[in-house]
Amino acid sequence: MSTVNEKFNGLGQELYTALPEDIADANKALARALGQIKNVFELTTSQLGEVAPTLETTKGLSLISSGGGLDQDVIDFYTVDLATGSGQNGELLLTDVIGTAAGWVHVDELNAEASRLKAINDLGEFDDLQAWPEPKEYDNAGNGMYTVLHYHWVSNAYYTPIVNPLVLDDEGNPTITPQWTLPSKITLTASKATTYSSRLGLSNAVCELVNNEIERIANAYPLQAGQSITSFTNMGNQMTKEKTNRAAAGIVPADTQTGTKTPVQGLVSNLHSIGQDTSLGGSAYVLEKLADTSIKGGQAVIAAMREGRNIQRLANAGIPSSLFATSSSKTTQQATLLTSTYTVDEAKADL
Repeated sequence: MSTVNEKFNGLGQELYTALPEDIADANKALARALGQIKNVFELTTSQLGEVAPTLETTKGLSLISSGGGLDQDVIDFYTVDLATGSGQNGELLLTDVIGTAAGWVHVDELNAEASRLKAINDLGEFDDLQAWPEPKEYDNAGNGMYTVLHYHWVSNAYYTPIVNPLVLDDEGNPTITPQWTLPSKITLTASKATTYSSRLGLSNAVCELVNNEIERIANAYPLQAGQSITSFTNMGNQMTKEKTNRAAAGIVPADTQTGTKTPVQGLVSNLHSIGQDTSLGGSAYVLEKLADTSIKGGQAVIAAMREGRNIQRLANAGIPSSLFATSSSKTTQQATLLTSTYTVDEAKADL
């Protein structure tokens, strides 16, 4: 006669006064197993009896059946290799893969940076860099350093070539020696007022003054300078993280199909379920940020996701809906899988 697994010994001791010890232990073990079924106390015996024969077990999966908890290499994989996302417990979010497209990290950081720059600009600290007073001329004495660079690169305003009519080129034209001259009357760049043999030479001279001015501002506002560095570091880290995660997921943007109907149709048909993922940095967040709400199509994407959430809420409240015709994209034929249930004799032998 089969005996109860020794792991259950003493489990049903509260019933020993009414039942034999092995029967009490077996009943308590069965009750504990049934207790793992969600809402088991709301099920009728007929419901349980109907579904029980269809349930699958871990037959043939000895490494799973033996229990014993998680192996250390499994724990390490999830906590070290996999938990590299920005979720609360290291969960990988969708925005850890394609967050930049939805403005994840960048919108907050750029808005914060804009506020910092505006506050400093309101104090007039950027005047030497960007001043562009009237009249707007390339050699205006009050032009800022950026203004000088604008005239230099956009209009080539400081090009002062030397034309020598006494020396002709191979085609009989006067030779031209290119040069660029920075006017001394521009106060903020007067220290670099001279002639340069290349366009880049003049530009580098002005950029040196620009760097000195930016360094002065950073030293005068160390808190804001540190915050700016942090903001741009965070944005850079976000893009690096996305690139790493896409590679880890086998996503190669260059190989992604474009202009095909199948991916678009797949997206459209799954908007209801996609919209139900309202988790931080999840599908609904990304699509809502990407949707162009200035056109009907973009608004329709958001509306479809909201519709899907409403349908789910109705279902959770026990209110069925028949808004859509049911359909199946799979065949009704069933595959032959490994046997996953025990016979009565096998179950007895496994006790």
